Amino acid sequence: MRLMQKAMVFAALAGLLAAVQPAVAQDATPADRATVQKCLDEKIAVSEEREGCVGVIADPCLEKSEDPSTFGMADCSRREYAVWDDRLNETYRKLMKELDAKQQRELRELQRAWIAFSDRKCGFHRVMQPEGSIIIPIAAYCAMQEVGRQATFLETMLAEGDSR
Repeated sequence: MRLMQKAMVFAALAGLLAAVQPAVAQDATPADRATVQKCLDEKIAVSEEREGCVGVIADPCLEKSEDPSTFGMADCSRREYAVWDDRLNETYRKLMKELDAKQQRELRELQRAWIAFSDRKCGFHRVMQPEGSIIIPIAAYCAMQEVGRQATFLETMLAEGDSR
């Protein structure tokens, strides 16, 4: 019986973790892509940090509270996550094409370390808030912030030629 209880607890935890992970399968909409691009263009035009655009979709969405459920709040972050994740992957591919073999290894290791850090950082929220469904939007927002920050970092590296 104890083995069955452990299996049920494990299954429940696996379901919760799946629920708080960003919905990678969610596609970025053209409107969301345009919102992020407009913000980036404005920041670049006045020589401000691109990272200031992280939250440009999620924050107003959360303020409107159209769907105040925990999953509704998480969806605000998931929408923006999808845009930043696409941008990060696209920029990574472009950057890899411009680098020599040593630089490519370093970038690959940087990305691996960033993924591990991001997972641990956002996972720490689950340690600090082990009970309650509020962890769902908190973890989703954290993941969105981290992928946005990394995307803007790589975009800056590519744009400014720091990679060479």
